[in-house]
Amino acid sequence: VIKKKITVFVGIPSIFNILAHMEIPHVFTSRVLKLIDPLRLCISGAAALPAEVLKAFEDKFRVPLLEGYGLTEASPVVSFNPMHGIRKPGSVGLPVAGVKIKVVDDKSQDLGCDKIGELLVKGDNIMKGYLNKEEDTREAIKDEWLYTGDIAKIGKDGYIYILDRKKDMINVRGLNVYPVEIEIVLLKHPKIKEAAVVGMPDKFKGEVPKAFIVLKENETLPGSEVIKYLRKNLALFKIPKFVEFTKSLPKTATGKVLKRQLR
Repeated sequence: VIKKKITVFVGIPSIFNILAHMEIPHVFTSRVLKLIDPLRLCISGAAALPAEVLKAFEDKFRVPLLEGYGLTEASPVVSFNPMHGIRKPGSVGLPVAGVKIKVVDDKSQDLGCDKIGELLVKGDNIMKGYLNKEEDTREAIKDEWLYTGDIAKIGKDGYIYILDRKKDMINVRGLNVYPVEIEIVLLKHPKIKEAAVVGMPDKFKGEVPKAFIVLKENETLPGSEVIKYLRKNLALFKIPKFVEFTKSLPKTATGKVLKRQLR
């Protein structure tokens, strides 16, 4: 960072989580180094950034870490937590200039503030369509609104909160369970490095959550302890029926967990 005079660093939540908790010589986080450190801003995207990771990273490196939201179809930025203004941990911020947003139900009816539904985006940043895929384009863009496939809510102050991917939502006996909610609780556990939750078919409940967990180096943790820990922090219907420990999670080139490979 210092040698190349990097001023802005963009990463995914898992990278910032690793940096926040890895052992780094004190000199690299000292006030003396801060005087010559060119890094002025870090940006997180691609997945939800747990508030605990944000705080741990900023406490350690004393560099602002801002969370934003976007997708390829939106060129790719939709919203951002302002650098100079109110930042809200857990939120992906406010729409950038020229972008309109709304949250709708399954019938595409506008739900207004503080209601949970699919996030729609409109603006000059939205793509014209998918190359040679007219049907896919018609499904994604309707009346100039891009259907993102993300479940979200918009606060009265305009800040956006992404809850999960629509396709990743788990239906347990008619109740919606958002995997991200479970994952955030798991990542608060001091022995857990990474976590991913997916829905698995169940003949009695329709679907049930299954948690895949990567432990920190040299740590051990029985599955029964994970369930006990989750029961203290989540409603019973959100507790995973299965817990599987793994050495790593499958990811895309940009660091997103490939949940389809876990199902």
